[in-house]
Amino acid sequence: MVDTIKNTGHSAIPYQGFGITEYDLKSIRESKGLTLRDIFERTRISVANLAAIENGEFHLLPPPVFTKSFIKIYAKTLGIDSNVILTRYEKYIETLNPTHLDVKIKEIPKSARLFYKAFLWVLLIIIIVGLVTFSLSTYETAIDVVKNQISEQEHKSFSLKTTDDIGTIPKSEAQDQTNVAAKTQEGDAQPIPLSQAQPAPRETQEKQKMTQGTASEEINKNQGDAAETYQITMEAREMTWLRVTADSNPPYEILLQPGEKIEREASRFIVVVGNAGGIDIIFQGKSLGNLGERGQVVHLKLP
Repeated sequence: MVDTIKNTGHSAIPYQGFGITEYDLKSIRESKGLTLRDIFERTRISVANLAAIENGEFHLLPPPVFTKSFIKIYAKTLGIDSNVILTRYEKYIETLNPTHLDVKIKEIPKSARLFYKAFLWVLLIIIIVGLVTFSLSTYETAIDVVKNQISEQEHKSFSLKTTDDIGTIPKSEAQDQTNVAAKTQEGDAQPIPLSQAQPAPRETQEKQKMTQGTASEEINKNQGDAAETYQITMEAREMTWLRVTADSNPPYEILLQPGEKIEREASRFIVVVGNAGGIDIIFQGKSLGNLGERGQVVHLKLP
């Protein structure tokens, strides 16, 4: 709160600079036994600003809105009329170049504003196209990586299978084939003439008919089973690449994002999973459980 000192009858003196009456602020302050530091402690106006007000050095003061407030507080503290000081300050303001006081912001032409808006829209479209292109390239790269992993693992599986098949030929069969080839080369094995072939006994013919009938029934049963359709649902927990072959249809590939799922119906399925730990497969309403580790490639043949 600003302390006020009552006026003790100090008279104003003419200020020659503008031809108006002005107080001798320094004399009034010293007559009251006050220093600029004392005024600062009462008003919290800096000593530099107080000295500038006393000496009429208005060019050292802050903008007018602050300076006018300082003058009123300082005059009230000394107990004098602030209008005299403010009048002097207003005369000083009038002498200044108006361009330094009132700085107006020039309005941007309408054509420039339209060009600026169009530029912003074009920039926004370029950013969106760039983001979409980057997303698609990342998506295709992920598919290529998974395809390469699948191809490598299938190649390894095929090589191992071929080696195992070659190594599992029974020794007895190999010897028999060698003996047959040797006999053929020596001319020992001769074909049996049709005239010497004896007809099979009646019991043998009946057994052959029964066997053929049983085989026909099994074939019909298998065809009936093949006509039965099964339902499979594949839902991804993580990004997973799939290659699905349903019946005799061409295989198709898809990259499932987390939360996406597909459902298919067919009599048989061949499914290649590129991320065994990131997908749930439900066949005929029952989950197949954990298919493998994360990133592992597995082959499924259902049913």
